Amino acid sequence: MEWAYGVLTTLQPLADALDVTLAELPDRVWPEVAPTGTASPWVVYNIAPPVDVLSIGSAPRLMSGVSLTVQVVGQVRSYDSLTDAARVIYDAMHGALNRPVPAGGVILTARREGGVQYPEQAAGIEYRHLGHTFQVEVQ
Repeated sequence: MEWAYGVLTTLQPLADALDVTLAELPDRVWPEVAPTGTASPWVVYNIAPPVDVLSIGSAPRLMSGVSLTVQVVGQVRSYDSLTDAARVIYDAMHGALNRPVPAGGVILTARREGGVQYPEQAAGIEYRHLGHTFQVEVQ
């Protein structure tokens, strides 16, 4: 979803929370998985396949609903250093209304459905994930 990337990569408060410049922020925001070697912390987002709402008859799709998960990932031992970035993500995404979508259409609403918080260990390195899942309705 280009909309999510466009929002996330233009947030000065997110750049501040990740301790990068706004020009460097796009190098810290990735769909699904950050490339190996990405500096910590970074942001990943994932979009589940949409659920379409159709009308009766042969009318086109009325709208689609997608589940959008956005999380900050860091090579940290505590979630505390990720909370500011997670809060910025919440403030930017939750309650989004009437925002245009690059592919056409508009975000009708975006609301937080739940949180994401878990540790991970990969190749002997410990990571923490902290973020949110949003339900986004697009028309």
